[in-house]
Amino acid sequence: MQCVFETRATPDQVFRAFTDFTPRRLETWRDTLKPENYSLHSSGASWAVVREGSLRMGVVLPYEWPEPYTVRWTILESNFCACAHGTGVLTVQAAADGGAQVDIVIEERGGKGVLGPFVLGLKSLVGPAVLRAASKHTLDRIADEHRPFGRDQMASPVPGRALGEWHVGDCRRLS
Repeated sequence: MQCVFETRATPDQVFRAFTDFTPRRLETWRDTLKPENYSLHSSGASWAVVREGSLRMGVVLPYEWPEPYTVRWTILESNFCACAHGTGVLTVQAAADGGAQVDIVIEERGGKGVLGPFVLGLKSLVGPAVLRAASKHTLDRIADEHRPFGRDQMASPVPGRALGEWHVGDCRRLS
């Protein structure tokens, strides 16, 4: 399945949303990622292995992003798809309006059990529209909130000064 869409989020915001495996991931993807289905197994500078899912579907995925604006994953374990029969690639490009164009390609085969083939068939029919709508909603929300993704992206509370260049004396008492 493939879905392509544009979002108001910048390419950096999109890339960070998909590669942030801190506890903030649960907040970022709160509409689709359930806390009881999420755990970080291990991570490095450009990779992470996680268990994640929504509803009753869960997977263990190693994510890797060896180059900017591209994220790849492979299904290691799944409760609806046979092990190692699924891959995904997300690519992000700048859009003309300052946002980003997102292209997600997911290949899954080998439905597991009685419901596996049914789930995969259903995902092939409605999956692209659901994935597009859910991802666009989350990414547009991030853009609208101008939410920083780390200390180095945080706005300074003192105009004209970088974060770390302000002091307690710069704060004014509110009364």
